Amino acid sequence: MISIIFIIEFLLKIIVMGFVVGPKTYLHDAWNILDFVIVFFSVVNWIMDAAGLQDISFVKGFRALRALRPLRMVSKNEGK
Repeated sequence: MISIIFIIEFLLKIIVMGFVVGPKTYLHDAWNILDFVIVFFSVVNWIMDAAGLQDISFVKGFRALRALRPLRMVSKNEGK
């Protein structure tokens, strides 16, 4: 259920920054692109679980991307 927090963060950033069009939009930052991919595959995972399609191997690989979120937090706080 932590994915819900990240989805809310994703939506708020898109509302504030814009999605693609403009110089400082959401998808112009590499970390935000990583967040987008993680949120996207979290939603895909939920849909597949609801449809009963849990044993698709390529989705399991994308589930591992969720482990990169703490790395982002550490790298942003390292410089402080």
